[in-house]
Amino acid sequence: MKMVRNYKRKTENKYTQENLLKALEDVRSNKLNTYQAADVYGVPRSTLVHRLRGSREVVKSYRGRPTVFTKYTETKIPGYIHIMEKTGFPLTVQEVKVLISDYIKRNGFRSRNNLSLKKPQSVETARRKACNPFIVYNYYDLLQKTQQELELTAKPQNIYNLDETSFCCDPSKAKVMGQVGYRSTRTTSSPGRDNTTVLLAANALGGKIPPLISFPGEWVYQDETVNTAYAVSRKGWMETSIFEKYIKDVFIPAIGSERPVLLIYDGHSTHCDLSVIELAVANGITILKLPPHSSHILQPLDCSTMKPLKDRWESELIKWQRLHVGAKLPKSEFARILTNIWDNLNP
Repeated sequence: MKMVRNYKRKTENKYTQENLLKALEDVRSNKLNTYQAADVYGVPRSTLVHRLRGSREVVKSYRGRPTVFTKYTETKIPGYIHIMEKTGFPLTVQEVKVLISDYIKRNGFRSRNNLSLKKPQSVETARRKACNPFIVYNYYDLLQKTQQELELTAKPQNIYNLDETSFCCDPSKAKVMGQVGYRSTRTTSSPGRDNTTVLLAANALGGKIPPLISFPGEWVYQDETVNTAYAVSRKGWMETSIFEKYIKDVFIPAIGSERPVLLIYDGHSTHCDLSVIELAVANGITILKLPPHSSHILQPLDCSTMKPLKDRWESELIKWQRLHVGAKLPKSEFARILTNIWDNLNP
């Protein structure tokens, strides 16, 4: 059996768009009927009928089935994907699906917009793999290029780092003094697995943004006595809606009006939603993504701030527990302790 190796489209139009428009014009002006126009201009009569009834576009800018996206959206979303790729966020197929889930389900998307599937350099989950000098050098090259393009080389106050971390409500690493040969225990108020997510941001001059605390539960806790933002999720984890609200209601108002601004953070899925990208672009904020699994060596807040922050947290938590033996740390005290440490810390 002979196999076909080179497929050729068999439905190419045998008429030009110019002939189609002339045929439609002659029919509408009653110079010709549809049968005559079809013979004169070589356009199928069914095509003329569909165009005259308005059931098909008069002139199509592409072949194939109609798209689900509007022409505006077809241009807009690929633009964001290219922006993400440029700033270190090359999206997988699943990430693209998440990115456009706020619109509608659609297909036939990549080929019309000069997009292709690319396999990025694979990085092992073990963090030591991220120490590949080529990955580090490429990131710093991209960082330098971005700073130069935005003219921020001499404006550290406009370069921000955002980091997400969690705080346990019971001390875990602090050592205690005890008799040799005997195990020491500490009375705690919870199983030790309860963690609360906190979002922190600061600029290269040490200017800090009020933190966001995401508590587990259903009702948003509020306390106006401390300079802190609050959110809630079922398990206390970060969600896209929470992250977007933080950028809109906390980060953007806190950074002032000077633009442009460079925002550096990791590529967690909650940070890559289309709404977040659109919000950043609209407000003169360029997002730069850290390479995967590299936070321990490239994330500024991870390298300079998180350890002293966590150490002070443990110390303050132990002091609080000694004054409230067996009591569970309330949200108000969690917010007060954390905010006080953050306000007095120099990133």
